[in-house]
Amino acid sequence: MRYLLILSGLLPLFAVGQVIYSQNFDSFQVGQKIAAADPANWRTWSNPPGPTEDAPITDSVSQSGPNSLSFIQTVFADSSAPRDVVLLLGYHLAGQYVLSWNMYIHDDGGALITMYHTDDVPSAAPAAVLAYYPAGNMDLGMMEVYADGAVFTGYYPRNTWFHVQFEFDLDGSQATFAIDTSQVAAWTFNTMPSGISAPNILGALRYEAYCGSWLCPGRYHIDDVLFQAGTVGISEIVRANLLAMAPNPTAGNTLLSVNAPLANGAVEVHDASGRMVLQRAWPAGSSSYTLEAGALAPGTYMMRVASSTSASASASTLYSGKLIILP
Repeated sequence: MRYLLILSGLLPLFAVGQVIYSQNFDSFQVGQKIAAADPANWRTWSNPPGPTEDAPITDSVSQSGPNSLSFIQTVFADSSAPRDVVLLLGYHLAGQYVLSWNMYIHDDGGALITMYHTDDVPSAAPAAVLAYYPAGNMDLGMMEVYADGAVFTGYYPRNTWFHVQFEFDLDGSQATFAIDTSQVAAWTFNTMPSGISAPNILGALRYEAYCGSWLCPGRYHIDDVLFQAGTVGISEIVRANLLAMAPNPTAGNTLLSVNAPLANGAVEVHDASGRMVLQRAWPAGSSSYTLEAGALAPGTYMMRVASSTSASASASTLYSGKLIILP
């Protein structure tokens, strides 16, 4: 198996932008376990695939089709309880890569995901640890990335789908992580979270049904996993700010506010499935916008405002938050 993985690590030399692995889980039957059904790309952390550790396919929630992969903690005192599987990325020593997926974390839950410098698991050589918590406020959860001796903090929308993306430049030993279009972390990749040096190898990703804390259960789903060689799909990343909305929840008008006047701005509204249901221009030179009553049906929506701070500025600012429309 290692021989094949080493060959896959050479792909960037002749296949820039090539898809190495793509999976939306719709070809599997509900109830199948991913490591048992797809052992070439997935394995369980310590036990045989199939029974307790293996993660099941579900149609309870999905982003792109009927199915997704489920990580629901059922034994609260058990850190992985019991779902604990690994996505085998290969044994990549050089080149550029993009790894992304869509993610849904339930309101009361979180997630724990670990990147490894090897495909030989269990392993003691992590590259980064991502912990998602149902903290912050009612709209956004908080996440922390532990990498290269530092802790990077970001936010994610709770109880709705969002996009996550890693970018790796093994030639330059650099990595970044983003949620939607917001960069959360950038670090020197050939290190461990403690800051100690490690092999400059991209190997595996571990998904646990755990949130990194005894204060919340692991409750999340993933969909639309995509792993590519090269830099195709890497876009400019901007940092996100919390979009102020009042009142929220609301049955009437809602005032959206940002911390500086915007130019060339737009308001995008996405429903719980991630579909954009409304787009409006932001008033040029203003720091606020009123969304009128009746513009949206009752429900929960992710609001995004993107704009440059001047007509000629190349840098962007992104604001986001969750809005609840009452009947």
